[in-house]
Amino acid sequence: MMRASPSNIKPPLREVSNEKRIEVARNIAFHLLEKYEDAVLAVYISGSTAKKLDRPYSDLEMMCVVRDGLEVPNKYCVCDGLLVEVDYPQESGFLKAARGPGWDWPIQADQYRNHIVLFDRDGWMRKLAEAVADNDRTDFTEAIRFAAIAMTESLGAVRNADFKKDLLDLRTRAFYMAWDTARVNRIDRGRGKAMARDDGHGPRAGSHHRVRRDYRVMP
Repeated sequence: MMRASPSNIKPPLREVSNEKRIEVARNIAFHLLEKYEDAVLAVYISGSTAKKLDRPYSDLEMMCVVRDGLEVPNKYCVCDGLLVEVDYPQESGFLKAARGPGWDWPIQADQYRNHIVLFDRDGWMRKLAEAVADNDRTDFTEAIRFAAIAMTESLGAVRNADFKKDLLDLRTRAFYMAWDTARVNRIDRGRGKAMARDDGHGPRAGSHHRVRRDYRVMP
């Protein structure tokens, strides 16, 4: 029996171009429409591929929005060396999440805003655009404050790990603190951009700095 070595192990992933990812996505969309038919409201590419920021080994992220009542587990697979993720959100929950400042909004916001549309039933994507516009007019003060408190809690955990001289725990706590800090940073930056784009309905540019001071204060 041949023993495994770096020279004879073939990685499951291969280099894939942006154009090839889009081609694979179109084929997947075709099969989704064949399988779920009228239950499909929209299919689009999200993530780095949609923004043309994908790299040779990036994954392909897709959203297949379905009618309420159809529950389809999210799919993850490697397709000919390309990692593919397809999410199947139900319409009402998806639009609600797009409107509100939920806990994971800094991580999920991109999937509502950047996309390559592959299928759009009866102009459904306009509903998503309206939900995003509502989100841009939302007051995120409480969301920022909550994220900042979580970041502070993580800082305490980092200091406790350092106090114990537990290097493994310190690295773990530092990872989670970086994650919580990214949440604060991305909410803050995202709201600043929205305010700078003031369309007459939301806070004006400059009020962003007032929010920055507020989130450091307990209610």
